[in-house]
Amino acid sequence: RHIVRAIEEERPASRSTWKPTTVLLVGTSKHRAAIVTRCRARGSEVHCVDDARSAREWLREFGGPTKVDALGFVCAPAEKMPWLASEDAWTACVRDAVAEPFSLLRTWGPSRPDGTLFAITSLGG
Repeated sequence: RHIVRAIEEERPASRSTWKPTTVLLVGTSKHRAAIVTRCRARGSEVHCVDDARSAREWLREFGGPTKVDALGFVCAPAEKMPWLASEDAWTACVRDAVAEPFSLLRTWGPSRPDGTLFAITSLGG
C-alpha cells in the first residue's frame, strides 16, 4: 500500500522577472511581428533572421553568443503535410526545422550562464 500526504515546506524566495536585453528571433512565422513588438515594449533590443543558418552567421558578426541573452524560434507552418512531401522536401524540412536550429542552439547555449530559449511552433495538434 501507498500513502499520499502533503508535506509543508518553506516557500522559495520570489525573484524579480528577468527581462532579456537582446533577443534573436529566428524564423518567418506570421507571429514574428507581434513578438517583436511585445519584446521591444518590454525594453528588449530585437534582431530577426529568417533561418538558423543565417542566425549563426549573424551571431558571429554581432560578437558571439554571449551578446544575445534570449533566443526564440518562430516557426511557420509547413506548406504541405510532411507525410505527403517528396523525400527531398522531407529532407529539407528536417534540415531547416530540426538540424539547423539544433546546431544554432549548440552554438548559443554552452557559452551562456543563463538565458531564455523559446519556440512558437505549428505542429498541427
